[in-house]
Amino acid sequence: MAVLGSLFFGGERSKFVFRYISFSEYPVGGTSHKILRHGIQNMRVKEFQPYDYGRKANRERYGADQPPNYRQDFGLLDVPVHFVAGAY
Repeated sequence: MAVLGSLFFGGERSKFVFRYISFSEYPVGGTSHKILRHGIQNMRVKEFQPYDYGRKANRERYGADQPPNYRQDFGLLDVPVHFVAGAY
């Protein structure tokens, strides 16, 4: 799971939180299958976009056949972000 997390999000595998999760108790590491599928979708299309529900559901949710591309409007975001990290 640390390898997949590193591929999706980058960073050092040795410091990835998934190393400390019991996969015998939580087969997908405590996250939903949909989040994993969303990460795979973004890797496949090499874009940062919302979840792709399929053509019909995308039309209902996004008003288009494909999900919108977040990168196109990324410069419009003006929100302060604070990252906090610490050892477990």
